[in-house]
This record gives sequence, structure tokens and C-alpha cells, in this order.
Amino acid sequence: MKRVLLASVLLIATGYAQSTDEALSPGGEPYFVQVSGHCYVLPVEENGENIAVVATKQGTLLFDPPPEPDLSILIESLKTLNAAPVRWMINTGSYFLQTDGLEYFSELDAVLLAGFRQYAPAAHPEPPGADPVAGHGRGLRGDSGPDGISPSGWGESSPAYPDTIRIESPVYPRFVFKERMYLYPEDLEIRIRALPHAARTEADIFAYVPAEKVLFAGRLFEPSYYPDIDVSAGGSALKWIDALEEVIDSVPLLISAIPPDEPEEEEEGAESEPGFMEGEDAAISRKGGPAGDESQEEEEITLEEMIAVIPARGEVSNLLMMKELLDTAGKLRNGISRALKSGRSCEQYLDSPASYPYQTYGNFYPFAAQLCKELSPPPNGESM
Repeated sequence: MKRVLLASVLLIATGYAQSTDEALSPGGEPYFVQVSGHCYVLPVEENGENIAVVATKQGTLLFDPPPEPDLSILIESLKTLNAAPVRWMINTGSYFLQTDGLEYFSELDAVLLAGFRQYAPAAHPEPPGADPVAGHGRGLRGDSGPDGISPSGWGESSPAYPDTIRIESPVYPRFVFKERMYLYPEDLEIRIRALPHAARTEADIFAYVPAEKVLFAGRLFEPSYYPDIDVSAGGSALKWIDALEEVIDSVPLLISAIPPDEPEEEEEGAESEPGFMEGEDAAISRKGGPAGDESQEEEEITLEEMIAVIPARGEVSNLLMMKELLDTAGKLRNGISRALKSGRSCEQYLDSPASYPYQTYGNFYPFAAQLCKELSPPPNGESM
């Protein structure tokens, strides 16, 4: 029993890291890779994007409905899943857009789940001729009430598919919630949260499936890369650091302790109680073996490694890699801040050896330049 449980844990711990080549069918077409019981990711080779879903027999939740040609790939791939059709959709950024994917599934009665900030009039000026669209909220649980809030709006953006966006007044069913809502298809809890402030864009959304330890990060996180902050969509490098910390803190790290194969004999009269492990100190051994046996050296798996993270781009990762990126970004922020306070320019700091430890992640200079811009004092003492 323990071996079966440990094998399952190891699969989650490795994050189901699948390269695009490994996710190709014999005919060369992408197909869904199963991350957990109900969570899947479809890597698209040409543009490196991921299409993620939570598939159940009571409905499928689709993240970031794509345009063509990815839409056709998605439609064919969905036929291979033993699940009901797409019933809910989420745009993980503040992109108020209308792609082929959004239109296609809307015509099939799928509902777009949107955070209030994605459609706040203050964030998006009203386009000519746009009318509020009533949200279809039946069967959903959210903190915005059964009818939701559904003002319409438009804003500049730089989405993943910039050549496929049509600037027009969108008309499709949507359910708008304030900060969080929950879905329960097949009694599977799906926690959906809208960040209350700007991050990569001005209104990002992420989701978590507690029972299967899968986090859907969208474009908030890409393994081995600093984020591409979308300033035109209200994004902020400084606030992204705070947002990533909020996302990490939202994931509970508490599991039941797994007993050893051969528990030690307890002293007479001693009572045994189920133990729990919490935080970074808790770990599970990849290999068994008696203590002190160097031939059976144990390699530990932290609880963070057991949380699979599905990004909108790149390989499936885990919470530990997300925490490492957050830590590095925070140190880069502090280094830039100290350099500016000492009278050095951003260029001097970024070209100095002091910044070298933080250049191990891709997209370093664009992200660091945005941090510099946000940390630099306004000219002539003007207030920002």
C-alpha cells in the first residue's frame, strides 16, 4: 500500500514535467497530458503555449480559450478525454478579448468566469456601442451573488495571441465574481481567485484544485523565466512580486505523515497518534532503506515539490520552483533599490557583478528594467 501511495506522490512531486516533444502523438499532433485525476495540459509546439483544463463528467473548465489554429487542435484533443463538454472558461489575464475559442465555446453555452477587476469600468473605458451583458451564474458558487456583476469594458493589452484579437464589443455569457469563487463538479473543489491588485496585468486570475494538488498559474509564472510584465494592460513588476507571494501563500501545505514500512516497537503503554507534517521541514523519501545505509541514500521531496504548477507557457513545474523564482526576484528588487539609494544608476547595477546571481532566469533585462523604472524616484521630486 505504501509503495502505491509513494509512487503517486513521486509523480506529483516531479510535476509531470513533459516536454513538447513528449506530448506529441505518433502522427505529430499534440495531445492532453494528464497531470492528476482531472487536470490536463495540452502543450502546443508551434508557439509554446499550454492549454489547460479540469475535466469532469459534469463539465470541463478551460483556461485561456485559444484562437485558431490552436482551437482546432483543442477541439480534437478534447474528444479524447472522458469528460463532459466545456462548461466554464477563464481568461487568466486582464485581456478583454474575443478569440475564436471564446466565441466557439460561448456558442455551446460555456460561461466565462471573470474577476471583477477584469471588467471594472475604471480599468477599461467603455467601447462605443457596448452594452452590459448579463452573467449566467446558475449552478455556480461565488462571493458576488447568484447574478454576478457584469459591467462591460475595453482596455489595451498584449495577450499571448496578439494577431488573432478582434477589437469589437464582445457578447457572450459570463459570470463576474469579486475576489474568489468555487466550482464543485463531481464534488471536486476548484478554488478560483482573482488577485485584488495588479500583477503581470492589472487583473490576473489563478485556480487551485486542493484534492489533486494542482495549481493553475496562467501567465503569472513561467518556469526559469521572469514574467513579461504587460504594462499596457496595467501590469507592475513590483506588484507581481507581491502577487506571486499571495499565490504561494494560498496553497496549504499540510498532509498526513506516511508511516515507515517497519515502524519501531513502541514502549509498553505508549499511544500512537497519526502525525502531520507542515511547511518546508516536511519531506517524503524517494527511497526507503534503513537509516545510515549509504547505498540507500535518501533523496527527500518537499511538500512544495508535491504541488504541480501548470503555467500558460513552458513545462509543468512545482511550487518549489515558483518559490525559488519569487526569492530571486525579491533579492533583485532589493539590490536595485539599494543601488539607487546609493546614487548608482540602474544600468551600472545591472552590468555589475552584483546582479550576476539574478541573471540565471530568462527575460532578465526586460523584467529588471521595469523594476528599475518603478523603483526610480520621479524626476524633480514629482509625486508618482
